[in-house]
Amino acid sequence: MPPRKTVQGMMSPNPSAVTSDDALVRQARAGDAVAFNVLVERHFDTVFAVTFARLRHREAAEDLAQEVFLRAWLHIG
Repeated sequence: MPPRKTVQGMMSPNPSAVTSDDALVRQARAGDAVAFNVLVERHFDTVFAVTFARLRHREAAEDLAQEVFLRAWLHIG
């Protein structure tokens, strides 16, 4: 799978810093793109697995998974 793009081209934060999803969502709602990127990193594989299971086409599943997170980012606030 190719590397995932992050919101606004930001680098992913330190993966060893553990924060709950609830806290990350609150931060993302406040406009914190880094917090949102942590959520994407945590959940992309699951979203991709669901889209791939339904579509059975890797590129289409990757595109749809990215679309899911794009829409989440656009509507989180």
